[in-house]
Amino acid sequence: MLKHRSRVGTLALSALLVVVCGQAAPAGAAEEMAVDESRIDALARSVAQERATFAGMSIDDDGTIVVRYAGSAGRAAARARLAAHTGVTAGGGKRSKVRLVEVARSTEQLDAVREQIKTDTTLKPVISRYSMDVERNVVSVGVTEITPQVARAVRDRFGARVELHVAARAQRLGRTNDTQPWDGGILIHSSLGGGCTGGYVVRSLSVFNPVRQLVTAGHCGPTGTVWRNGNTPVGTTAHSEWTDHGYDYARIGGSAYTARTYTGSVNSNTTEAIGGSDLPILGKRYCTNGAVTGEVCWGTVIDRDACAVFRDGVTTCHLDALRPDNRKVMATEGDSGGAVIKRVGGKVLIAGIIVGADILNNDVYFHAHDTLFPAPSSNWVVDISA
Repeated sequence: MLKHRSRVGTLALSALLVVVCGQAAPAGAAEEMAVDESRIDALARSVAQERATFAGMSIDDDGTIVVRYAGSAGRAAARARLAAHTGVTAGGGKRSKVRLVEVARSTEQLDAVREQIKTDTTLKPVISRYSMDVERNVVSVGVTEITPQVARAVRDRFGARVELHVAARAQRLGRTNDTQPWDGGILIHSSLGGGCTGGYVVRSLSVFNPVRQLVTAGHCGPTGTVWRNGNTPVGTTAHSEWTDHGYDYARIGGSAYTARTYTGSVNSNTTEAIGGSDLPILGKRYCTNGAVTGEVCWGTVIDRDACAVFRDGVTTCHLDALRPDNRKVMATEGDSGGAVIKRVGGKVLIAGIIVGADILNNDVYFHAHDTLFPAPSSNWVVDISA
């Protein structure tokens, strides 16, 4: 499907220098199992939900899935919960190795550390981001400067549970002549000034009268904001969330939207069909698709469920981070709200929406679709092309 398009949203910063306040927890003996590839997403959700037992999941370069559990007492519980996901599909699906690794601290225990970090008065003036480092089994905290006072205070309060690194505060990120029904990947702008990207279309689960809306970033504009693509109205923000330590996303409604997205370069006039969503896991690789930068491949998921302090002073949480190959620029101003994508079976899968970026490392912060609209509790799903 061909349409003319061009691109324009707001982005974030961090330079990484690790300072170890304590030693990372040593891993216990690894134990290998296998999982049918059709069950990987379900396994990832189990690991994320069973926070008292597990301590995160990642994918190694060779495709091995690494599942971490807390303490030797957690081994039996981990094996029991994994058993539901290790069977083979009726058609005999492809299997992936799963390695169980024992660590010292569960996700629940590190969650408690993150709650303490939110209100830590020593860190507040300098903190820029914080997240659970799954591989090191610590909370990784970025600060604008590691002073002796900060290093000592963190060591005294948190010991080996926290590691510091230098990271500048992030900045928010802001295509042009599309036509109705509106596709994803378009440039949208409002009377408030600045531009963002309309990322992808979601559909309500109403049986009789499903509603379709366009997802973008919440900082782009509050509820009631009127959006245009060129001079043509795209719709009005029906719901917006942008709160401290919360989410940064919005839904635009009031017009016709379609389950397709512009892809390729900024000047591309080709759209592709949306085939569904994809669950980010540490080690997975994706492309970004903002209205200003265009489609840029590839980047690897290096962080999940992180919090980042942006230059506007607002801390946004529930973020994943994508690190680009060779530190290339994957998003810039105007790309906020753009989709993070991959292709499977000739269709585009949606992993989430761009919120900001780290200009020094070019890491891209994004909200995973599964985080914004968790199945099966959410009333919204990615709209799929027929």
